[in-house]
Amino acid sequence: MNNVAVSLRMQGKYAEAEAMHRQTLRLRETVLGKDHPDTLTSINNVAESLRMEGKYAEAETMHRQTLQLRETVLGNDHPDTLTSMNNVAVSLRLQGKYAEAEAMHRQTLQLRETVLGKVHPDTLTSMNNIAVSLRMEGKYAEAEAMHRHTLKLTGTALGNDHPDTLASMNNLAVSLRMQGKCSEAEAMFRQTLQLIETVLGNDHPDTLASMNNLAVSLRMQGKYAEAEAMHRQTLQLNETVLGRDHPKTHTSMNNLAIALEKQGRFAEAEAMHRQTLQLTGTALGNDHPDTLASMNNLAVSLRMQGKCSEAEAMLRQTLQLTGTVLGKDHPDTLASMNNVAVSLRMEGKCAEAEAMHLQTLQLNGTVLGRDHPNTLTSINNLAIALDKQGKYAEADAMHQRAL
Repeated sequence: MNNVAVSLRMQGKYAEAEAMHRQTLRLRETVLGKDHPDTLTSINNVAESLRMEGKYAEAETMHRQTLQLRETVLGNDHPDTLTSMNNVAVSLRLQGKYAEAEAMHRQTLQLRETVLGKVHPDTLTSMNNIAVSLRMEGKYAEAEAMHRHTLKLTGTALGNDHPDTLASMNNLAVSLRMQGKCSEAEAMFRQTLQLIETVLGNDHPDTLASMNNLAVSLRMQGKYAEAEAMHRQTLQLNETVLGRDHPKTHTSMNNLAIALEKQGRFAEAEAMHRQTLQLTGTALGNDHPDTLASMNNLAVSLRMQGKCSEAEAMLRQTLQLTGTVLGKDHPDTLASMNNVAVSLRMEGKCAEAEAMHLQTLQLNGTVLGRDHPNTLTSINNLAIALDKQGKYAEADAMHQRAL
């Protein structure tokens, strides 16, 4: 039963997977007892399904429950206990609690180094997760340094063509892209793709994810036609390998739509965003974070066509739902607030836009910190709103603050 549930999760059928994992958990509790290691594995699997469904707070609660039980039953230093610590940290990160996640990942890393050794795959996973947390905190240079260190250790321990090494290369390339080092990132993505195709095959999901990352890198360099072609190829392969209803297929559709937008093909992009939203809502539910991201992308597409009132209405709906699902302080909620404010500005509602940009700036500063890239973007957007109202001195002071 557990294996079937895992298979369902891999197919993107997260609700079905959760139901089967819960059924397995009930049976194991009855047959083996609540403290049996296999029962604790089932609790962890339910939590993982909840995480994939975007129920991050529920997932955190269940991962914390698993951690507490594993500490009692197996001990603080048992590898399964350390896996639970890692899973709690990942759940924290997905809720935008980046500093707390980083601290727990560092604690997990320290324990794994002591218990398992510095080059154990689980230890290297912890290093990678710290680097991802640093990246989410906007500490891009630190993240890059840790990704480089992880890649070096993974390559030495497992070999340059091991899937974990290739995943580490991919993560380093993402870190480079986030710093605007797009040509360097593209070169690394191409190298990673070539190796993954050789090791795992042209149709492996990791190969398709690597293709997607390369296409995004091309788009960020303004190579829109090349990016579109690769996104189309990735989409076709995702549909064939994973199916039309798989979340990764929907991600490919979304990325293709963005590539179309960048080329000024707004009607085509809007149509694809609408299709993606419909499919994502059906597959994952209307309140899943991926569905909300799809709503946001459709609204931005509408705004780019000058359909500002329609865009504003959809962005407000997205903001309300995101705040309910993820919380009012989640970075995605703050990004949604920013998008509403931009839409208001484009409609000429500059005073209202200023108020919302100011609110977003204050929240970003509190949640993410004064130096986070999202906070600096908020400062810049507030300055633009001030400038539009002729408040040039205030706008100039705000622009200087962003430097």
